[in-house]
Amino acid sequence: MTHTKTKKFYGHGKLLLTGEYAVLDGAKALSIPTKFGQSLKVASIDDEKTQITWESYTVDNEKWLSYDSTSLQQTEENKMLEKIIAVIKDLNPSAFGNKSYQFKTQLEFNRKWGLGSSSTLLYCLSEWANVDPFVLLEKTFGGSGYDLANAGEDKAIFYSKKDNKASWETLDLKLPMQENLFFVYLGKKKNSREAIAHYRESKSTEAFIQRVSDLGTAFSEAKDLKTIQGVILEHETLLSERLKTPTLNNGIFADLNGAAKSLGGWGGDFVLIATELDKKRLTDYINNKGMETIFSYDEMVYKK
Repeated sequence: MTHTKTKKFYGHGKLLLTGEYAVLDGAKALSIPTKFGQSLKVASIDDEKTQITWESYTVDNEKWLSYDSTSLQQTEENKMLEKIIAVIKDLNPSAFGNKSYQFKTQLEFNRKWGLGSSSTLLYCLSEWANVDPFVLLEKTFGGSGYDLANAGEDKAIFYSKKDNKASWETLDLKLPMQENLFFVYLGKKKNSREAIAHYRESKSTEAFIQRVSDLGTAFSEAKDLKTIQGVILEHETLLSERLKTPTLNNGIFADLNGAAKSLGGWGGDFVLIATELDKKRLTDYINNKGMETIFSYDEMVYKK
């Protein structure tokens, strides 16, 4: 008689409010958990077949990944999944044992949004397998790891990574002007590895890293719309000079009544808009630019 045990895990999505790119060089970055995350269910079966099956579902309950360890799978997604499984086995040889496993993941957000489909997956898997999530990240996708830290927290965090060691602290982020803050999806997903490679084409100075860190603190302490708009514009200008890339405010949002800020790889994913416009008028504005997805601060940010 076989016995089946099921365990459940969950990770929050994330948005990086300040410190994009610079967090890779040790800058203090401010990030928030989102109301949208990813869940993982793991069923272990005592049958000694040691078979692994996997199903991943989109927010619309459409299966986007299917894997079976007993058959040859050659998609890029399955190759990465096999790599992740191999790393977990290397980090914790007892994680799987002489059992079969059925994995099922469920996203609560559109995969294209860049809210952390990979980081929430690695976080949940590391919780299940009892392995260091940052080592798992380093040996698979790579990156700073702020998203992994965010996945397990229910508050905003200040995150930094120095000498390959991650550290962070939670904070009660209370922004008095939050009714003036909106998150808009630009309509295209940014490849993180390509964005990082572009950033690495030149070197950061200590002054640059320190100023980005200071702007994260200034953002968290802003008391009114004008102040936070000023922080956004300075942060954008600083990164623009470093990346040799125009800011949103000098590009697609040049005619915006407000300030816009990239929240990840420049040119894709979500942006933050701080404006006096209400949601309806801002929605009309972005619709005219071919964008459709917009959330208020309260609709996006997780609060316990």
